[in-house]
Amino acid sequence: MKVFLDVKPNLEKACRRGGRSVRELEWVSDLAAAQGIVADRLISLDPEKKALYLGPLSPLATVCDEGKWSRQWSAGHRWRFEASVRAVRESLQAGQLGAPCLLRIHRWTALPESESATFSQSGRREDLAAQLDLALWLFHQRPETVYATGPRKNEESALLVHLGFPDGGMSVIDFAWRLPSGEDYYSLHLIGENGAAYADDHRNVSLLYGGGAPQALRVDGDSDAIRAMLGAFVGDPECGATVSAEETRSALRLADAVFQSQKNGVPCHHSEIPQRPRGQKTNA
Repeated sequence: MKVFLDVKPNLEKACRRGGRSVRELEWVSDLAAAQGIVADRLISLDPEKKALYLGPLSPLATVCDEGKWSRQWSAGHRWRFEASVRAVRESLQAGQLGAPCLLRIHRWTALPESESATFSQSGRREDLAAQLDLALWLFHQRPETVYATGPRKNEESALLVHLGFPDGGMSVIDFAWRLPSGEDYYSLHLIGENGAAYADDHRNVSLLYGGGAPQALRVDGDSDAIRAMLGAFVGDPECGATVSAEETRSALRLADAVFQSQKNGVPCHHSEIPQRPRGQKTNA
């Protein structure tokens, strides 16, 4: 597929690096000659062409509500395409874990100083939606209850979310957004009826000895995730399916229910959680 790339410089570098090993992908500089577009701005998308959107997720809810999202477009979800997370999903689909019972996610980050003072609910909503999307993806159903709590002071610093699913399964996700400067930390554990699988940053750390105390260096897997996203976009079956805007909207609606629960101090129940329109199916 001939693809036109229209993203910020840092993301462009990552896309070109990750796309080197994607079969059937050819970058072109002429938009008119392109069959598809990879962009991080909604204004760059062409309704006549297949597109992969890599920008902020939050605007997609409004775009979908207004009927301005083309069926040829898909949304970029880095976390679904992380190799370790994909391995968990593949184990679940292969029946190795049985029905999912408990999903546990830690998402701890240190914001750059330039963002620390301005990190707002919109930033937290983006982060929430990405992880809530994983819960919806792995359980393949909406939760019946949502409960969220966090510190009374500096409420933007941390959040603990509990999702209760119809068959008794649950997900517990905790966020810490204001760690001291340095590396962040991520882990995902899925316990099923017959087994368990996990994705954890600890397994991707190598020790470096150079005199004095050893250093722990984490392997950077961002290129692999982008490669898998691009592979799915051009139709490589080994990379999984692309993510629809409706799936993204479901995660954003769930994020709003989380904020509602945090604000009110009580759970949100099934009738209060925004639902996907009837007939809308989730990509496998």
